[in-house]
Amino acid sequence: MAPPPPSPSMAPPGLIHSTPGPPDACAPLSPPRAAASAAAAASMSGPVTETPSAIQICRIMRPDDANVAGNVHGGTILKMIEEAGAIISTRHCNSQNGYSRQEQEEEGRKRYEAQKLERMETKWRNGDIVQPILNPEPNTVSYSQSSLIHLVGPSDCTLHGFVHGGVTMKLMDEVAGIVAARHCKTNIVTASVDAINFHDKIRKGCVITISGRMTFTSNKSMEIEVLVDADPVVDNLQKRYRAASAFFTYVSLSQEGKPLPVPQLVPETEDEKKRFEDGKGRYLQVKAKRQAQVEPQP
Repeated sequence: MAPPPPSPSMAPPGLIHSTPGPPDACAPLSPPRAAASAAAAASMSGPVTETPSAIQICRIMRPDDANVAGNVHGGTILKMIEEAGAIISTRHCNSQNGYSRQEQEEEGRKRYEAQKLERMETKWRNGDIVQPILNPEPNTVSYSQSSLIHLVGPSDCTLHGFVHGGVTMKLMDEVAGIVAARHCKTNIVTASVDAINFHDKIRKGCVITISGRMTFTSNKSMEIEVLVDADPVVDNLQKRYRAASAFFTYVSLSQEGKPLPVPQLVPETEDEKKRFEDGKGRYLQVKAKRQAQVEPQP
């Protein structure tokens, strides 16, 4: 059966590639035109190395891969990156090949240690729950917070009955996008995502609740915290648990694709004010890191 034609509001589907690269190289996602989609994937992936474990995934971006504004879902690209990573890691374990460059191993070790420390630091928030508020005021955390409930089926899982990481990542990006759109009431796109911390595995048959809430806003960006809780409804012996968490950064765009000012978040409770300050710290750290990469080295 031929795929349905794209709607007038959506750009034509394009070809996008997913290749192995650094996990923190997540660039803004542009409309799903062929050239733009390829550029977005290239910026998120990195150079293809001639090693036995190198992999490249290609697929056509279809209308259902885009949001209502015609932009490719960030979660779609995250899922493709995760698929490529799963294939690479499986090939590496089966072949037991070493690293092609010593520098790559050292850089990967530093990222691993940093992410391991971050996972340990976020464990204290594993009991935190996003509670709904009646009649919230605009621009508050409660006004834009959103949740999605999903029953994990066989198509979401690996051969061993565990949820694909990419499936969880795509659902998390969808919820973060809803939060961002509710807050600014404009077209939004994923700008970046930090390391997604998978605290525990999710099995087939679980009901997962993906909750998102705004934590920080700058003049042109929004940080959304996304929490994933799993409820093993078919297993009475196991209680609901925190499965994953991450911070997504979104930007607001006009119909012409130009950045728009973001409405400033109004934190109300002490916890919201603390999360705002923590988010501000992360924002300043990322900004300083980007500036250091742009500035020429002496």
